[in-house]
Amino acid sequence: AGSKLVACGILFSYQSARAASQYIQTCYTGTKISYVLTSVGLLGYAAMLVMLLTGLGADLWYVPVALTGMAETLPMQQHFLMRLLQGSAGSIDDVTDRSRE
Repeated sequence: AGSKLVACGILFSYQSARAASQYIQTCYTGTKISYVLTSVGLLGYAAMLVMLLTGLGADLWYVPVALTGMAETLPMQQHFLMRLLQGSAGSIDDVTDRSRE
């Protein structure tokens, strides 16, 4: 039961970081915000790797995992969605319409 509670806490933290990231992006648009949020996520991955390789704080590996949710930026999601839909659509208007569906 304890491991399920930890797993739920990790998932909740990660999803909360994603939501915070997307909220920040709705308030402040621009490439600087995207770079900052992606950098926070990158630092989270680096911290987790260092913790696991060195054994220092390895029992708290889930703390940096929550920070990786900040890396899910809306512009990147939109970019990959547009690329995915362009492969099967003719014009940019078709892609825009399909991305809204």
